[in-house]
Amino acid sequence: MKTTSFLSFLYGIILTIGGMMAYTYQNSFSSLFIEVTSGIIVLINIYYMIQNKIFSFYIVLAISGLLTIYYGYNFYQTNDFFQVVMSGISFFIAIYQIIKIFNLAGPEE
Repeated sequence: MKTTSFLSFLYGIILTIGGMMAYTYQNSFSSLFIEVTSGIIVLINIYYMIQNKIFSFYIVLAISGLLTIYYGYNFYQTNDFFQVVMSGISFFIAIYQIIKIFNLAGPEE
């Protein structure tokens, strides 16, 4: 649980700082809103993740999956390297959350 919480914490910090950087350098209010809001939700969600609540893993999975699509679309439009890096990080977090959900839920008997 510690690894998942730590990775989610780093992901939330990266999202929040990335949104602020996008607003500062590109004057993109949509990036500021989407990334900072997502980062704050992930950071708040860590409290429930530490308590081993299964819904917290689904929330991070949904956010990281949607942000993978968002960053992928932005890369398609702008060919910006940062979008590829963020898409890769979001995809990694989504896959990690899927694996963690299957480990917590276990096989059905």
